[in-house]
Amino acid sequence: MPERQCGERVRALSDKLGNLRARREELELEAEDRTAPTGLDTKALAAARKRITAAMRSRSNQVKKGLLRELVHEIRVNGEREVFPTFKVPADAVRIDLRMAAPTGFEPVSPP
Repeated sequence: MPERQCGERVRALSDKLGNLRARREELELEAEDRTAPTGLDTKALAAARKRITAAMRSRSNQVKKGLLRELVHEIRVNGEREVFPTFKVPADAVRIDLRMAAPTGFEPVSPP
């Protein structure tokens, strides 16, 4: 096609792509700046994130399926428009706190 037919559209799409890439970089920086919630091992989460990213970028569907088998605990299907996946958190990404809660627990003590 001649440039006069599609040149303006290609330039507009190129500008839009540049803006989207810049926004993605901003969001990635924001995500890195956030601190992980208490109880999560940030190193293990980073390792899991790298593993998930590598698997999803893989051209092999078997690698992707294997990852999903590890991460998805259950999928409930309620008709064509309702699908509810339940995910597993990798065991090495969660630090278990073995300390006991205070005797009062989370609610005030009830009189006997």
